[in-house]
Amino acid sequence: YLLPPGTGTYIVWANVINNRSGGNSMAKLSELIFKRSILLASFSVIQLLIIIALSLYLSIIMPYYFTVTSFLSLVAALVIINEDINPSYKVSWLILIMLFPIFGLILYTFFRDNRLKSKEKKRLSYITDKIKNNVHKNEAVMEYLRDTDSRAYRQAEYIAANFLSTPSNDTGSTYFSPGELLFDSIKKDLKKAEYYIFIEFYIIETGRMWDEILEILKEKREEGVEVRIIYDDIGCIARLSERQIKELNDIGIQTASFNQLSLKFSIGYNFRNHRKIVSIDGRIAYTGGINIGDNYINTEDQAIYWKDSGVRVEGEAAWSLSMMFLSIWEFFVGDADDYAGYKPAFEPSDKVIPSNGIVQAFSDNPLTSELITENIFLNMIYSAKDYIYIKTPYLIPGDKMKSALTVAAKSGIDVRIMMPGVPDKKMVNETSKSYYADLISKGVKIYEYTPGFMHEKVMIADDIYAINSTANMDYRSMCLSFECGLWFYKARIIEPMKEDFTESFKESKLVTMEDIRNVPKYKRLSRAVFRLFSPLM
Repeated sequence: YLLPPGTGTYIVWANVINNRSGGNSMAKLSELIFKRSILLASFSVIQLLIIIALSLYLSIIMPYYFTVTSFLSLVAALVIINEDINPSYKVSWLILIMLFPIFGLILYTFFRDNRLKSKEKKRLSYITDKIKNNVHKNEAVMEYLRDTDSRAYRQAEYIAANFLSTPSNDTGSTYFSPGELLFDSIKKDLKKAEYYIFIEFYIIETGRMWDEILEILKEKREEGVEVRIIYDDIGCIARLSERQIKELNDIGIQTASFNQLSLKFSIGYNFRNHRKIVSIDGRIAYTGGINIGDNYINTEDQAIYWKDSGVRVEGEAAWSLSMMFLSIWEFFVGDADDYAGYKPAFEPSDKVIPSNGIVQAFSDNPLTSELITENIFLNMIYSAKDYIYIKTPYLIPGDKMKSALTVAAKSGIDVRIMMPGVPDKKMVNETSKSYYADLISKGVKIYEYTPGFMHEKVMIADDIYAINSTANMDYRSMCLSFECGLWFYKARIIEPMKEDFTESFKESKLVTMEDIRNVPKYKRLSRAVFRLFSPLM
């Protein structure tokens, strides 16, 4: 299952050409031509061109083209307007269909439907029941929240209703920033693994970071530790080769490629696994912004400084992250694991210790209409009384998120958003900046981290609430990606998170309305165009 349909065909032809050539130059040429990423990209472009050609052909041969397309566009507009999706997403599709009626309609038909088939619904329901049976019902913590903080109680109830994890007071947590500190801690804990290691990342890229992790994984496999890895196919297509995947399987490391690319043009490719999880024996787990790649740990050859972070948790929250891994493995790979067999032999205390803080894991996916991550963010913004600090590498908020931020700022709450000073994706960064004027004019403060690129996904409020997650503040994370994170209430970890914000603000530039007015007109125009289609990026 590691190779898409048709892969064997082009590998065979690559070998035939290589054998006939008898020369290194032809071998290199064949390797380049038949490289999987190039072939997949070529076939996607060809299929896209076919769609464009079909729409142009129909416009020529249909005598009543304008009437027919106008009617179809009206029907599509009615369908889109009445769908339960983000309003900005609706606007982007409506504009695309108006500009390119047939082409836009065909694309919308491909990309609109994320509803589960009946067979998938049954499998998801079965997995949900397994999660329910393996979650500790910490009623004492819920009762404590109900009696002391109704806002925190509502947040905990919402998370429990959607992922089924309950808040835990029996979880130790540590915040790490920058990424190199997190990396050192992950290596130490991996070496302590006794039973299993679960690794799930959007990006795994060869280099020093991966090499050092791989050496530890090999040692643990020799000791009999079970090792599984889930990686996203798009995130890793140019970073992790098929040969390297085969080598992992050969030494007993189980691998699964999330949403494997094939030669068929499909809506499914729009859904990606953006989660980052390292789980060790279900007792210790990590999540946050960091992927596996040398830029995340600032190796010596880095062109720009990269600021990232993550969180280490122990106890019940760590087990929740383990179940996230097992559930997505079962849903997409098909292996039906006995979750109870992986659950650590601990039972959280029923005694609530407020000074220790409360932690609750959550996850999100695009297979349902519930925008879990966005709603968790919104609940926290609505709960704030004094301040809200946010770090995000991309700022493309939906209407509800933008409204919540601006209303909070107008209400006298200190709302600050930290963005990168050096972008990694220029178009997305320019799109993010198109929102600056709307937010700043209504009292939101935006800072740009001047030392380099800032990839953290952190939110804190009032020294009471915090979120450290894998989700960016954009449409893709909120609606199209599998994400996960941790919500904290009165936990000790909030203090170092705030200290990091304070230090980062000192190294950042406060963006003003004067800065925005000084932006050249052509750049403002390009940002406006990018913004129209931002939900489709």
